[in-house]
Amino acid sequence: MSLVRREARKLASLALPVMAAQFGSMLLGTVDTLMVGRVSGEALAAAAIANAWIYGLILIGQGLIHGMDPLVTQFHGAGGGARIGLVLQRGLIVAAVVGIPLGALLGATEDFLLLVGQDPVLAHSAHRYALVQAPSVPIF
Repeated sequence: MSLVRREARKLASLALPVMAAQFGSMLLGTVDTLMVGRVSGEALAAAAIANAWIYGLILIGQGLIHGMDPLVTQFHGAGGGARIGLVLQRGLIVAAVVGIPLGALLGATEDFLLLVGQDPVLAHSAHRYALVQAPSVPIF
């Protein structure tokens, strides 16, 4: 087998789980859109506004957690399994410390949306949608 094929297989074995996770994440949004869109246009608009707020907050947490990637890669390459466990442990702590306040900020969804000039009815509906999503923020 050629070097290119071996490397392509190795790369695919690493990339496929990441691709599957990303696809699953995107599929959640698609299913939400399909379900909420059947309720009404107003409900879909509220969910879209709420999702913009939710994903904005989630990206803050993800940015911090993604700092683990190079550490895990480096320690794995160096054969440092115990250090990988330590990075995972610290990553879970960071996820909880950052995720809980970010999730709590979803409790301020309506106030934030009103502050930026959104329609009060949509802001209220978006707030209700965001509260349902709040428990998933630390886990996400």
